[in-house]
Amino acid sequence: MWGPAQVTSVGGNKYALFGTDTGTLRDMVELLKDCKAETILAKLEIRRAIAETQTGKKLKRIRTDNTPEFCSQNFKEWTTKHGIVHEFTAPYSSLSNRAAE
Repeated sequence: MWGPAQVTSVGGNKYALFGTDTGTLRDMVELLKDCKAETILAKLEIRRAIAETQTGKKLKRIRTDNTPEFCSQNFKEWTTKHGIVHEFTAPYSSLSNRAAE
């Protein structure tokens, strides 16, 4: 997660969600109006569906930092619902974030 930006974008966004698919090394950037868990999950649900449709394989694991949005009950329920293993990076360690950092 990145933000809040000092200037709101034309679309009204102040945050960005960055990620990397470690299988393909494809980067993703999603612009967000806020950093609530529900907003993040809505974007991740779209990304999950696209990835599973394109590859024909289920998303197995996701690695995030320890920010409150990713530690929320909503996020835990989402990963459990889809059978996704949720891993956390080591605090204050950009090396554990690999390509996303």
